[in-house]
Amino acid sequence: MKKFIGSAIALACVLPVLAGALSSGLEAGEKVSAFRPTHVAGPDKGTKTCPPCKYGNRPAVQVWVNGDDPKNVAAIMASLAKSGDTHKKAELKTFVLFITDKDASKVTEKELTEMGMCLCTCCCDCSNVGVAFVSPTDPAIEKYKINTDSSVKNTVITYRDKTVVSKQINVKGKEGVKSLQASIDAMVKVDSATTTGN
Repeated sequence: MKKFIGSAIALACVLPVLAGALSSGLEAGEKVSAFRPTHVAGPDKGTKTCPPCKYGNRPAVQVWVNGDDPKNVAAIMASLAKSGDTHKKAELKTFVLFITDKDASKVTEKELTEMGMCLCTCCCDCSNVGVAFVSPTDPAIEKYKINTDSSVKNTVITYRDKTVVSKQINVKGKEGVKSLQASIDAMVKVDSATTTGN
């Protein structure tokens, strides 16, 4: 019995460490690289446009979705649309990348909605948010260090000049969205200050 209690205490001490060790996405200071997702909505719909290649040094956000709750994805998309509108002058680019085996050529708007894509225009205009599919076996998953474990529902990477500024894992709810918006605001503010100084 004492041995069992001792083991339980040891496990209880290890679990918080393991939970804190959850990792996904490129670290601040690392460079984003070329990849070709299949765009199903947004400015590049119907293409395999490489976001870092096309949009160069502009500030950008990539949200990698790994089986996240559709309502949460929709909230994140609405937040990205709002940030894109707020930072229009800075030419902020935003992308939601669904890690999925779905055939992009056959996906319907209903299926996209079921996955969490925000299609409503009553509260925001999500038309400028790029939405794309990335296969779980795509080399980009490894390049961007995306953790596809079921415990990682989303990975958010913000970058400018093709260099990662920040990342967040499992953005969820109002507080998560608020934190995401704050990190975008901070990135664009620094970017604007740098541009003004040149």
